[in-house]
Amino acid sequence: MSKEKEMKEKEQAPEQDNSKAKAKKKAKKGKGEQTAPLPVLLEFVFSFSFFILLAVDALVAALSWSNGCTMTDIFIRVVVSTIVMSIIIFMLARSISGGMLEAAVKLREEELSKFQQSNDLNA
Repeated sequence: MSKEKEMKEKEQAPEQDNSKAKAKKKAKKGKGEQTAPLPVLLEFVFSFSFFILLAVDALVAALSWSNGCTMTDIFIRVVVSTIVMSIIIFMLARSISGGMLEAAVKLREEELSKFQQSNDLNA
C-alpha cells in the first residue's frame, strides 16, 4: 500500500509543478509583454495585400481553367503568381513600414530635444 501511495504522489507532483510554471508564465506575459496595436495604415496595407494576393491567385486559376489548362499547369501558374506577388507585396510593406518607423523615430527625437531644451532652460 505504501508503494502505491508513493507512486501516486510522484505522478501528481509533476502536474502541480507544470501548473505552477504555467501560472508564472501567464503572470509574466500579462505584466511585461504589452504590445501596442499596429497603426491603421499598416493594418490596411497588410490586410489589403492579403486580399489582393488571394484575388490574383483566384483570377490566374480561373483564367487558366477557362483556357483548358491541366491541373498541373494551373497549380504551377498559381504558385509562380503567388511567389511573384508575395515578393512585390513584401517590398511594398517593407518600404511603408520603414517610412513609418523613420517618422516615429524623428518624432521621438524632436520630443526628446524639446524636453532637453526645456530642462536646460530650467537648470
